[in-house]
Amino acid sequence: MSMIHIRCGALATTQWLDAPHWPWNNEPLVFRASVAEFTPQIPRFDDVLSPDERQRANRFHQPEDRQRYVLGKVLSRFLLGRLLNQSPASVQFRIDGNGKPHVSGTNQVQFNLSHAGNWVLISLAPVAVGVDVEQIRPSFRYEAVLAHSFSDKEQRYVHESADPRLLFFQLWTRKEALAKAVGTGLIHDLVNQPTLDGEHIIEGQTGELLRSWTVLSFHLEANYEATLAWAGLSDQTRVTFYHLRPELLQAIAH
Repeated sequence: MSMIHIRCGALATTQWLDAPHWPWNNEPLVFRASVAEFTPQIPRFDDVLSPDERQRANRFHQPEDRQRYVLGKVLSRFLLGRLLNQSPASVQFRIDGNGKPHVSGTNQVQFNLSHAGNWVLISLAPVAVGVDVEQIRPSFRYEAVLAHSFSDKEQRYVHESADPRLLFFQLWTRKEALAKAVGTGLIHDLVNQPTLDGEHIIEGQTGELLRSWTVLSFHLEANYEATLAWAGLSDQTRVTFYHLRPELLQAIAH
């Protein structure tokens, strides 16, 4: 066993910048894209996908599920291609033993993506990173998930809050983003994965003596909660947020 240091918090406000040109300063970046804005272009993206990605896209029964999947894959390729000076279609991926995707042939950048409802989120970072977005659905019965996957302290915190549903989804995105960042095996289960604001030290399953992680929730838009998680605890790390628009796609590709 080894000890893991996790810092959880939230941004009070989030400034989304337009992204015709974005600098890479070896710090985490988050990009968001509205599925509705890109829908007219999505049918033209097939030639950017790999054969396996096209096959998977064609297996979706619901058009909106296919749109989210294709948009996430294509924009990931555009962003990574620009960073690595490659064409989007030439970017290659590999899957590690925990099922986590990585860019083949480079340690320069890590990436992760998530989508829900109208939004696709893509994160880039020089270290292990995970991102999660959830749509706050009034019909979703969250109580069973809360009882099964949250600690007693977290459950009390949610139940006693002014908006339990909102807080549940915020904390759930923290669990998901951190799990995606670290991969399986680092933390026993979701119950033991802390999400409340503040500093946490827990035991984990890893050969490393110490791992540290930052978990940061941020505002996407009404009825959505999102969180970014990355390796490290530096107070100097600055996360920058960008909004991707269809008309910027050509600029990003080059």
